[in-house]
Amino acid sequence: MKTLNSYNGGVKQHNRFEELSAIFDNFNNNAQKLEASYKRFQDRVKEIDREMSYTNECLNKKVQELNNLTGYLNNILESMHSGVVAIDIKGKVMTFNKVAEIILNVNAKDIIGKDIRNTLNHISGFTDLLIESLSKRSNIINLERIIGTGNGSTRYIESSISILKDGNGKISGVVEIFHDLSEIYELKGRLHSASNLISVGTMAASVAHEIRNPLNGIEGFAYLLERKLKGDSLKLVKNVIRGAKNINKIVISVFTALIVGGLSLLFYGKASNVDVSKFFN
Repeated sequence: MKTLNSYNGGVKQHNRFEELSAIFDNFNNNAQKLEASYKRFQDRVKEIDREMSYTNECLNKKVQELNNLTGYLNNILESMHSGVVAIDIKGKVMTFNKVAEIILNVNAKDIIGKDIRNTLNHISGFTDLLIESLSKRSNIINLERIIGTGNGSTRYIESSISILKDGNGKISGVVEIFHDLSEIYELKGRLHSASNLISVGTMAASVAHEIRNPLNGIEGFAYLLERKLKGDSLKLVKNVIRGAKNINKIVISVFTALIVGGLSLLFYGKASNVDVSKFFN
């Protein structure tokens, strides 16, 4: 009986050992699997780090390229001799270059990102064309018009407006490029005035020629008479000579004043102040 009990105890102990051995083996297997999974996880993390590093590097390059391109485009806008104004589909000002600031007498910082109808409504005749082009979805080419600037002056400008579209072909806004024609119109005015003065000068030259010809004849005959006459007759002849010279001087002076006034108007935009009355004193 004692031997049977010992045998049963040994069997139980053996079974426990096998159970513990199985548990230990299972633990080792799971530990190895976890270790392998952890290693794969570490490898994947390293791979993700490399991918992220490469992606960040590419992204930084793209950002730098975009910044360079933006700076390049801004330099082009600021170097243009024309004003450039762009608005989005809602009328918000997106671009306003330096020349536009000068022509319209407006600071770009005061209007960028704001509705053009509220920020430039004090400039008569400017915003209406942009809004009309945006609403009608139509381009405008080389339209000359008059606008009133922020300082109260009037300017002549030539405008071209184009519809802006995004990559999908959807309308995103409009852009206007305009030139200041005020100096050209001023020069045209000078040339017109100068042309009128040329006509007057031509007429004056003709009149002067018609007056001086008989005066020269009178003066010449008076000199001949001066040699032969004496007394009161000689005094009268000398008065005739002196009068002829004075008239000749007046004609030349008035003609010269017309020429000087015309040249001053042509080159300086206004006629010089010539007091013609002094020639008659």
